[in-house]
Amino acid sequence: MVKIYLASTPGASSYIIGNQNIEKQDFPISNLFFRYQHNRTGWLSNDNIQVYEKYSWSGSFVTLKATGVYDGYSVKHEHVYFNKYNEGVPLVLVIFFTGRGNVKNKFYRLAGFKQDLGNTKDIEELEDYTTDENMLTALLEENDKIETILTYNIGLTEGTGEDKDTYNGQKIKLTKLTSNPEDDEDQKSLLKAFEGDVFRIYTHKSLNLRSPNKYCYIYKQQLLIDEKKQPIRNLINNNYILTVYFSVVNKPLIIEFSKQGSDKKSNLYYYLKESDDGTEYWEQIKQGSVLDVEITDDKIYEQLTSNDYEKLLSLLRTLNNKCTKTIFFMLDAQKDPYGKSEIGLAFDEYSNYKMINNDEITVEEKKDDNVKCITDKKFIVIEHDFSQIASSIENNEVAELKFIIPNAKDKHSIVTLYKDDKAKEIDSLMYSKGKKRLYTYFYGHDFRTLLLCYNGQAYKPKDLNEYQFKWVKDNSIGSCCCDGSTTGLINTLTNVTSFLNVVNLNVRPDPGSENKTYDIYKLGDKQIQIRVKVGEPVGCYKVYVHEPNEEGYRLGNIEYKEGFDEIKGSISYESNWNSYGYLGRVFVYYYNLDEEYRYPLIVVLEFKNNFKSIFKQYQLSSINYKWSQTYGFEYNENKLLQDLYILTKRFNLKDYKDHESECLGKNKHIGAIIGTVVPTTLVTGGIAVAFYLNPNVFFYIYRWLI
Repeated sequence: MVKIYLASTPGASSYIIGNQNIEKQDFPISNLFFRYQHNRTGWLSNDNIQVYEKYSWSGSFVTLKATGVYDGYSVKHEHVYFNKYNEGVPLVLVIFFTGRGNVKNKFYRLAGFKQDLGNTKDIEELEDYTTDENMLTALLEENDKIETILTYNIGLTEGTGEDKDTYNGQKIKLTKLTSNPEDDEDQKSLLKAFEGDVFRIYTHKSLNLRSPNKYCYIYKQQLLIDEKKQPIRNLINNNYILTVYFSVVNKPLIIEFSKQGSDKKSNLYYYLKESDDGTEYWEQIKQGSVLDVEITDDKIYEQLTSNDYEKLLSLLRTLNNKCTKTIFFMLDAQKDPYGKSEIGLAFDEYSNYKMINNDEITVEEKKDDNVKCITDKKFIVIEHDFSQIASSIENNEVAELKFIIPNAKDKHSIVTLYKDDKAKEIDSLMYSKGKKRLYTYFYGHDFRTLLLCYNGQAYKPKDLNEYQFKWVKDNSIGSCCCDGSTTGLINTLTNVTSFLNVVNLNVRPDPGSENKTYDIYKLGDKQIQIRVKVGEPVGCYKVYVHEPNEEGYRLGNIEYKEGFDEIKGSISYESNWNSYGYLGRVFVYYYNLDEEYRYPLIVVLEFKNNFKSIFKQYQLSSINYKWSQTYGFEYNENKLLQDLYILTKRFNLKDYKDHESECLGKNKHIGAIIGTVVPTTLVTGGIAVAFYLNPNVFFYIYRWLI
């Protein structure tokens, strides 16, 4: 008969014969547990096994019966596992056998043993021991059932109980902090400071259901360790309320330990670090410089929570960058491949991140059928292939995609992503296994990136002013190419182009000059400009024409500004852009005696669609700079002048009655009225055919669409 005494130790063995040698061993894959190996130094028996919790005279036992393939077995040795800080309670017994190859080693949980006391159980019914990993799972499960010890798991974001908000055998409550009117003032201020940021906050608090007297703190199934890879002793066997601050990749960055009922000024803070060999450990936040954040005295709680948690947030942002594997993309790349050296030269702060751009990202302009729906609209699609980098990411690893863009200092800045147009909540774009291509989009010769798209998730600049800093998610886009609904993608590209290329109706050439250029975007020595020139006057009206200063650009939003700052009015036409084509020119008509240029009476937009132009007319409808589109009129050659004169009268402009004949063009041939600028009768949608009367002047002949 083989007897096994679970409580036996090297110095207090219950064995007399057969199992006289007991040795203590570390558990190789977790510092929370250890084991005693019971070596059989005498003869090997193939009898049944009697398992006692303590000693043969201490009470009942379980008889393990050799049946099936275990008939004729021999026991080689046993392992009995314990929590290092609860040594009096065995958790799992593992029995190792010698004999035939189809005999598997078995393990027996403490909970099952207690239920089976006084009974017989077939060895075949026990669970198979395969690896240390499956043993660790069993140990943690059995450890959770012990009432005298609490094991706090820092890495959890969801409970293991049925209610999903408790764990450790329903002894610890896990809560994600969200806004609640019943919160205390400290929690309200904490959540307000973190509002819109990427970090998540969880609290762990023991429930008063039992009376534990031992406490452990683990992360990744290990006791929290210090720089020397030793358990942090001053935490063990103290019961704390935990506040854990998580990163975007589900990793705890800072742990706050507070004792219930104690002054928060005594709270302890530990932050995650990584040694040169990749081992993660925890370091206490103390007075001094911590990750370039100055902690000026030993009042750590006050230091971290003052000024709306400024220093705590700064630490978290730095830790998030250092602890998260990051793939960087250069949004302006259109041709050449780039890697760590190119990113390092362009982006000075790269060393603050855990960058994994060890291989080059190749860049190629796409022109195949997969993007034809986009390129047909004159947009350019650039593919960034990071297959080599992706191949280095392990199956269970997480990597974040980050983006840098040229700034005014001849360098690159990092772009912050947000979850929606409001730009209140920071977002993160994570690598998705098998998705190894990212797309960026441009228009013509414009060097500015309009959109980025990865795995059907797209981000666009928030607006022109924050182009280099804030990009927001566009939920109308579901595909980066032409393999699904493309309406959202095309509309977004169009709208972004529109707000990046604003036409200011209030800009005119200086007196005595025929033209003028004005900047709509400037970056170092690069600039994008619109040229405005004086057109041929018609009747008593001045004409100014706005158009891109170079080929390969287009015009966008139409605004009337004062002093280049305050927007007084605008013309909205984005919803019709795709059916008309792209905006190539804008014509603005003023009354000759409107010397302050306060009344842009008519604005004509020329959309270019392949080889034809389509014109749309907007009339000033309010002194507050509102325009309305003109629809459904049957124009003749004099209609433009009639419309202009009606508006001149409506706004009671200076001496208009004295100039009626001139304003209506009664003193001039129609050719002079139309001039060389814009077809007067085509402003609502006609098609123009042009021919030359002489080398310098051409006129339009029209036919109307029925």
